[in-house]
Amino acid sequence: MIWLLQSGFNDGGYLSLIESLERLSIEYYLVDVIPFGGGYKLPDGLTTKDIIVYGSSSFIQFAKDQCWTPGSYINDNFAVDVWAKHYKEELLNSDSMYGTIINIEIPYEHFFIRPVYDNKKFSGMLMHRDEFESWRSKILDIPDEEYSTIKGNTEICISTIKQIIVEYRLFVVDGKVVTGSEYKRGDCVAYYEFIPEYILEYAKTVIDMWVPDNAFCLDIAEILIDDKPYCKVLEINCINGCGLYMADTDKYVYALTNQGKDNDKDYL
Repeated sequence: MIWLLQSGFNDGGYLSLIESLERLSIEYYLVDVIPFGGGYKLPDGLTTKDIIVYGSSSFIQFAKDQCWTPGSYINDNFAVDVWAKHYKEELLNSDSMYGTIINIEIPYEHFFIRPVYDNKKFSGMLMHRDEFESWRSKILDIPDEEYSTIKGNTEICISTIKQIIVEYRLFVVDGKVVTGSEYKRGDCVAYYEFIPEYILEYAKTVIDMWVPDNAFCLDIAEILIDDKPYCKVLEINCINGCGLYMADTDKYVYALTNQGKDNDKDYL
């Protein structure tokens, strides 16, 4: 198995990923983007299709198009409306409304907005209705022939704002949480390796309900409802491109490299 990592990232999780690949003696290459839509500069003499990638959403889709195995774990399940059908009330934003930028109606003064698909076209964020209308107008003013990652027909969803206490990112392979970390506390970034047992127990509950693929990233939020704490599924993401934060990258690399081969291994 060979790993291909898109070059150009320098966050701690990415650098830790490289260190883990070297520590575990797994062959890997850094892949440069060829400018102006030229694709990716792959290693000379690359013949195997037993490849795993890590990088941007474009690189992840490129890996899928190459039919590498596993390449990347991305499919049509990585969409909010699909999660909602399976997780129902366990999804934090189960009250989401769907539409396109050009036609969605905004019933809230303040709300949360994000793309329907896990394509990183823009980051989920809080917005005021007036702010959205200004944002929408600017997007609709972009000429059709001009390139833009966001267009009027970009599918989005909006939901009410929730009071989140803590956010955790868990990495799931073969139906098991293999590693993860806390990454946000309230409105502040908070990277901690420790994951409470009740979060892991809740994760098992939702994993038993449904999984989008053999490997994926599961974000869980601890929230307050009527001053009582509850766990909810915040979102799911493709495991090949999401931030690693304080996850144990040795376990991340081992689990993906051996996906489907070592189901008895106890990670946590």
